[in-house]
Amino acid sequence: MKFLKPVLVSSVIASMAFLCSCNKSADKKSASDVSNDSTAVEAVEAVPSVAPSHTLEVVYMDVDTVLQNYTLAKELTAQLKSKQEKSANSLQNKQTKLQQDMAQYQKEAAQFQQDYQNGKFLTQASIQEAQQKFMKREQELMKQDQDLQALNQKLTNEMLDEQEKMNKRLRDSLDSVLKQYQKENRYRLILSNNGRDNVIWGDSSLNITKIVTNDLNARYQKK
Repeated sequence: MKFLKPVLVSSVIASMAFLCSCNKSADKKSASDVSNDSTAVEAVEAVPSVAPSHTLEVVYMDVDTVLQNYTLAKELTAQLKSKQEKSANSLQNKQTKLQQDMAQYQKEAAQFQQDYQNGKFLTQASIQEAQQKFMKREQELMKQDQDLQALNQKLTNEMLDEQEKMNKRLRDSLDSVLKQYQKENRYRLILSNNGRDNVIWGDSSLNITKIVTNDLNARYQKK
């Protein structure tokens, strides 16, 4: 595994003294004024013109690109997507069945109402029996609807939990590699750059995206 050599970035702060030329009347300054000016110039010259140098080893990487090419990340993402699709399909089938049952119930209830108005029920007992039947069926459908809502929430929470577990596993894997890089290369700062969010411009020699991706995949293949 080849590592990039740290690039030393020196920050230099220069202190500049600006001297303003005077007009012709300045020639008539008193001796004390000239003395004061000389003292001021000496004070300015006494200020260090260069701040103490400070080295900073900096590299950056595109985390999105790493995850898009990291075998483990692709496998976990595919697994999560498969679970989500399976759960969504199961829920959709149950919802479709419930909608069909509700439509059938409404159709039967409308027919009951029409038969009642047409006097097809000969006794009050038969009317009450039909009404109880529809009331029971309505309660069953309401219960199924509530159960579906609860199932939907349960599946959503499970997927969020799976997502968090996947993210944590990927973060731990990435942190392990970066800590090793920091130790071996003495990096003092590793920036995360997606698009141009954090790094507007950076020399390509400082970009460790490919190196990190290759190392992650190499480690994963050994397991």
